[in-house]
Amino acid sequence: MRLGSGTARQVLRVLVALLLAFVAQAGAADPVESLAAAPEALVLDRFDGAPAQVRVTARLAAGAELPADAALSVTAPPGIAVELVSGPEVAGDAVWTYRLTAAPEAPDAAAVEFRLGYAAAEETDGAAVPRVRRLVLSAEVRPGRDAPLAEAATLAFEPYDWRLSRGAPVLGALVVSNVSDSPLSVEALTALGPDFVEIALPEAPGVLPPKATRQLPVTLRLRDGSLAPPGTWLVQVDAALSRGTGAARLEARLAAAHALTVAAPTAAAEGVTVELKTGGAALFEGAPLDAHLLIANAGALPVTVESVALAGPAFVTLSAALDAPATVAPGSTLRLPVSATVADESRVRIGTWPIHADVALSRAVGEAVETGTLTASADIEATVPGVSDVLKLLEVPTILLLPGVLVLLTWSALVALPGNAGSWLEFKSKTFWLLAVLFSIGIYFAWRQWSDVDFAVAFSLADVATLWIACILGAAALYGLYWGVMALSSLYRARLEPWEGDSPLRLLEKLHGGGRPFYLPDFKHAVEGQTQRLFLLGHPERDGRRWAIPEIVARPSTPGAAANTALQAIELAINEPDDLAGLLRLLKAHGAVINLDWGRGPVRSPIALATAEIGETGQPSSPLRVSAS
Repeated sequence: MRLGSGTARQVLRVLVALLLAFVAQAGAADPVESLAAAPEALVLDRFDGAPAQVRVTARLAAGAELPADAALSVTAPPGIAVELVSGPEVAGDAVWTYRLTAAPEAPDAAAVEFRLGYAAAEETDGAAVPRVRRLVLSAEVRPGRDAPLAEAATLAFEPYDWRLSRGAPVLGALVVSNVSDSPLSVEALTALGPDFVEIALPEAPGVLPPKATRQLPVTLRLRDGSLAPPGTWLVQVDAALSRGTGAARLEARLAAAHALTVAAPTAAAEGVTVELKTGGAALFEGAPLDAHLLIANAGALPVTVESVALAGPAFVTLSAALDAPATVAPGSTLRLPVSATVADESRVRIGTWPIHADVALSRAVGEAVETGTLTASADIEATVPGVSDVLKLLEVPTILLLPGVLVLLTWSALVALPGNAGSWLEFKSKTFWLLAVLFSIGIYFAWRQWSDVDFAVAFSLADVATLWIACILGAAALYGLYWGVMALSSLYRARLEPWEGDSPLRLLEKLHGGGRPFYLPDFKHAVEGQTQRLFLLGHPERDGRRWAIPEIVARPSTPGAAANTALQAIELAINEPDDLAGLLRLLKAHGAVINLDWGRGPVRSPIALATAEIGETGQPSSPLRVSAS
């Protein structure tokens, strides 16, 4: 069936009416179409505390009103503060204005969620139904928590050509810039440069706002009386930066460097030569070294010597005989005496040391005055008199080994005295040097505990003499202590150990004093073609040898009843091996009528035999027997 044009128009009108009714019905059901924010993304500063504003808009349907129970809430992460400024303001749409602020501990990226809650009528039955519209706003916090602070600023010198000369300071500029979007603080400025350059810096600028730049003046000049070698030198300035406080505080350092040219002598020094002559003499304590500064003027105009600045090692005091400016006529030479002495309370550091003379000159050329500086240098030899000669004589390579060598040589000299064993240690042998090094280390360690003199750095002649005497006396004392101990040891051994000259009674006393047994094992010993009965003593082996004695015989010295009675008592005491003390008392009590002697044979005293000479021993028995004749 085909529709006419009038019917088609009528159908179209019906469809449009139905669509409009549907839209109106939907709008009546939900008065809020959407939730939007302007701006849609925020950038917050972490440190300056500056807030950012955002407008949250609830777009309402045509002809709709904001529900009376509508409420807008917000959720933000820790470190992001959200504050309502105004709203809702309803003029077609509902608008809320919020203020967002970042704290130093805020995250680098944050999501802030807005939720609009309200009740709207249901499409079917018109009942109120709770509804929520959500909006998530992204926020970036700058700078990032891990962003290097050093990248937030720049430090540089303005590109001046710095040329520095005596009496003409240089003015430069240091530029510090905050290239970040957050403030930072420049807390301190420090300068580094050559010792002869004085660098004057201003106060640190403090807080720099974002994108701010400060130009700071820097003044450089040569220090008065300093030596300023011509050439190119480097000057550096360090800046200490900080941002934030407490746990969120960041710190960094920036550095800027600039080349500095120290000008060569000006026209006043043209045609002038300066030479420092030391004469090759050595400097030592108590004797000054005399040198001369020769200033020769080969120019056509007079030259005035304004000042002479001398520099050298710290232990040397230098002085020049120039009390007032001196004029050097054309073609003439000025001779200035220069004295070098060892400074008070200082010690000489042996070696070759440079000294310098910085001569400031001036010359009048018409109405203008030219200035200049010339520098002369020379070497001086610092020494302690006699030390090198002694070291050469003893063939000691360094004074650090001298204490050990002195100790060993003293001991060798004492050992070689008459009555001693002779040479103790070969000089300059490997063992000698090994002991010399060990003794030197020990002596220097003890020396440093007592004295502040370090022979590896600096010392005086008195220090060397003290060390010399202390080493010799100490070595002699140790040697005496050693021999004292050895003498006491020998006395102790002589008191308790056998000796070739011991008498029978003395030997029995040593056996008793040392707690040795009285009964001794016997053995046969062949000597000089004879076999003799010997007794092996209980003393330990020494140097591969053991002590043995011949038989001891007790005889009457005066025949008679008293002697016979004494012999009978002694014979009874012999049978008591554990009572050697009682036997000794009897022998001493009857010493007037009894004679103790060694038995007959080639061996007539204690003898030390090699272990190979000792035959098979028998059972222990008494070495003492009684004889009536």
